[in-house]
Amino acid sequence: MKVHIENDTNFIHPMHLHGTRFQVLSRDRVPVTGSPGYLDTIEVLPGESYDIALKAKNPGLWMFHCRDLHHAAAGMDTLLQYSGITDPYNIKDMSEQPRKRGAKKPPYILRGRRFANMRAMFGAILVV
Repeated sequence: MKVHIENDTNFIHPMHLHGTRFQVLSRDRVPVTGSPGYLDTIEVLPGESYDIALKAKNPGLWMFHCRDLHHAAAGMDTLLQYSGITDPYNIKDMSEQPRKRGAKKPPYILRGRRFANMRAMFGAILVV
């Protein structure tokens, strides 16, 4: 699974993913070189963008949020939810992941009560 993150705000956003680690593929569309590293948090400075990749292989409901808790409380949080995992909170599916008619459903989605707020605050979080 690849995720594109853009920060078009004037704030630093340390983005943290629970339940799995990811690799940085590129920063500001420039491929990363050197030995691959696995992270669960990445600090996204104003104007920066990152492409990250993760293997969706740990089924559950996992938070993806800004570690600045003021930002998270204001709505910079979402969930990585795997197919077949029940949601005890009845959080409305707000995934913006496009899917062609008849396409196989992916084993995960990004969703959350305040996903729209996260996009508005953060600029864009796109699953590709």
